Amino acid sequence: MKAACYCGTRNLYGDMIPAIKSLLSNSDVDRVFLLIEDDTFPYTLPERVTCINVSEQTYFRRDGPNYRNGWTYMVLMRAALHRIFPELDTILSLDVDTVVAKDISGLWDTDLSGYWLAAVREPHKSINRLYVNAGVMLLNLKRLRESGKGDELIDALNARR
Repeated sequence: MKAACYCGTRNLYGDMIPAIKSLLSNSDVDRVFLLIEDDTFPYTLPERVTCINVSEQTYFRRDGPNYRNGWTYMVLMRAALHRIFPELDTILSLDVDTVVAKDISGLWDTDLSGYWLAAVREPHKSINRLYVNAGVMLLNLKRLRESGKGDELIDALNARR
């Protein structure tokens, strides 16, 4: 299944609409998931879009070093996608303000064998470590689960900033 995911707090719900419409118009995605902080979404959505309330998530401690001080829990939720979607092997994670201007259907054909994710590296921010732009990432959820790296990332985000 070709799946994509957006994560956003309620102040970003309106921004999600043009992003979702552009993705649906410029890809053959089967399912779009919105990780939100409410039981309902205040806008009408196409049938291929499913909302998931993650406000009561248990992956990240509310008193953790990154929960509110470093990033919102919606940003942190990207590190838990391998747990949220145990039935998926891959998922495309997009920022809520990412507009898809041309066909990206081929992204899901990216060979992720041996990799946890595909993203654009930002060398100017990568002085002594790898830094990628997380605005568009294709995640190998199956490998993250099988290798244990997904859970290691959650543990690391709960332990330090």
